[in-house]
Amino acid sequence: MQIELAEKLVGVLGDMGHNARVYENYSGRFMYGKSTTGVETDAPITEILRSVIMFADEFVDGDYAIFEEIDGIRVDNLGLNMIYY
Repeated sequence: MQIELAEKLVGVLGDMGHNARVYENYSGRFMYGKSTTGVETDAPITEILRSVIMFADEFVDGDYAIFEEIDGIRVDNLGLNMIYY
């Protein structure tokens, strides 16, 4: 996930009342040592998708590539929180 997208998601999720933070250099399952930026949050995936739909104009900026990135989002369980990357 691009850091710009992660920062926007954190802002929107915070506005929706969720705890969220940018998680840099995350190496998820089957990434084989590669790392990426993710969003660690207590929000379920439905809230992630809802936030993108509700605030699409903030994410898109005239470019629909954001929806391609959201379409490929992956998730891992971190115990009490989830990470979306």
